[in-house]
Amino acid sequence: MTALRPDPEAIRRTYRWLAHGAHGVSEVRIIRPGKGIAGIGFFDSEDAFVAECVRTNAAGNVYVGIQPRPRRLLSLAPNAIRPLKTGAGRKDIEVVTATVVDLDPVRPKDTASTDEELGDAVAAAEAAARWTEGEGLHPPALMMSGNGAQLWFAVPPIALDDDNREVVQANLKGFEAALRAQLESDRVKVDSIHDLPRIIKVVGTVSHKGEPTDDRPHRLSAALGDVERVEDPALWARLLRPPMSP
Repeated sequence: MTALRPDPEAIRRTYRWLAHGAHGVSEVRIIRPGKGIAGIGFFDSEDAFVAECVRTNAAGNVYVGIQPRPRRLLSLAPNAIRPLKTGAGRKDIEVVTATVVDLDPVRPKDTASTDEELGDAVAAAEAAARWTEGEGLHPPALMMSGNGAQLWFAVPPIALDDDNREVVQANLKGFEAALRAQLESDRVKVDSIHDLPRIIKVVGTVSHKGEPTDDRPHRLSAALGDVERVEDPALWARLLRPPMSP
């Protein structure tokens, strides 16, 4: 089986789509399957982000925070992966710039997806994109995470404060739940990643899940179409919508 290599240009496109630099820094976590966090880094350099994601991918799966992290965290591991065990928490997040919905095919635990299972997740993601357009939202970027599919939604920045933090968090959860109600089946589930500090696979890195076989291979995560970042004011308004009165 030919060894997979990370795709530096796809990793670069991930960094640019996230667009954290105007609001903070990007947090990268390296996680060894079954063994936890192997290292964490904080990045304000695109080139360093790409180089470290490529360098560390052999050691584990490479993830990045959906939301930017405060610049003060850069000093903990500036533009390099270091043996830290704890990254940003919910209270650290100051700005929301995106939300991601993660669709995972049902399969045996700790295994990679078969092509058929992956196809189920991709088909569900495409259906989800059509549903969001019907809701008046800009279509998301579609990604293949290695074993499933993701929908990446960009929004104009929402600065969090004591007045809106819980509202935004609740609306992120509610948006994910709305998609779950539309799409979940006995073949595909929507993972819960709405929480503010959550992380996603760096697209362009190799996904290591279980022992690779001919039927369940490791894969290089990749975009399923255009990765242009388009911030959606309609979703921005939805995330700031006040809760309904009892």
